[in-house]
Amino acid sequence: MDQFGDVQQSFGRCLRENPDFVADFYQRLLASNERFPAMFAHTDWPKQNKLIRRGISMVITYAGSPGVARRQIEDIAKVHSRKGHAPVEPHMYDHWIESLLLTVQNSDPRYDTTLGKRWREALIPAIDFMRGSY
Repeated sequence: MDQFGDVQQSFGRCLRENPDFVADFYQRLLASNERFPAMFAHTDWPKQNKLIRRGISMVITYAGSPGVARRQIEDIAKVHSRKGHAPVEPHMYDHWIESLLLTVQNSDPRYDTTLGKRWREALIPAIDFMRGSY
């Protein structure tokens, strides 16, 4: 099974090469849909910045080894379900994916279209799980 090590390495480069990676991602995300600013109005940003870094890593891990990251993805899905404390409607994940991919493209010096496709492949399984858990 594909472990998506290339995507994990890309994520590491993004964080090393762009110290503002997480802030850049959230800036794109919040600008991508008029509903996002209200969704994040009461966010504890230092906590969220740590959570998103771990969450992205777990999403990538889930793509290659679902059993290893299943519990973490289930926990994230529960938080973002309609009954969770931070619900995200299924269609809103499209904005999340595109905002993340644009941030990766602008942060990873080794980014190319092949790596971009690999990122998308790595994101889809966990995002589909979260959409289905809404």
